[in-house]
Amino acid sequence: MKKIIQPLQLTVNQAAVDAVYIGTTNETNPEVEAETTEVGHGHLIVIANSPEFQLESLHHRNGKSFSGKVSKIDVTNSYRVDGILFSDIQADINEPDKKMTE
Repeated sequence: MKKIIQPLQLTVNQAAVDAVYIGTTNETNPEVEAETTEVGHGHLIVIANSPEFQLESLHHRNGKSFSGKVSKIDVTNSYRVDGILFSDIQADINEPDKKMTE
């Protein structure tokens, strides 16, 4: 599995926030492209707009909520969310032509 650091577009309390996925990608079967042989996993680093961050306030681009474990890191208003699957964040990957608008 390939290790990656990928910028994401997420929302906290319906406001766009910066986040980064650090982990691995899914491993697929080269003979059957749609077949995933190993699921990628990692964690997020989320830079919130407020010191009051709860996992329930973090959402994907499509509005779906996250599950995982939150811990505070030593950066102002920043948090680590563990237990993230690569397949769950693929649609949130920040591509220059798909920026979120408010």
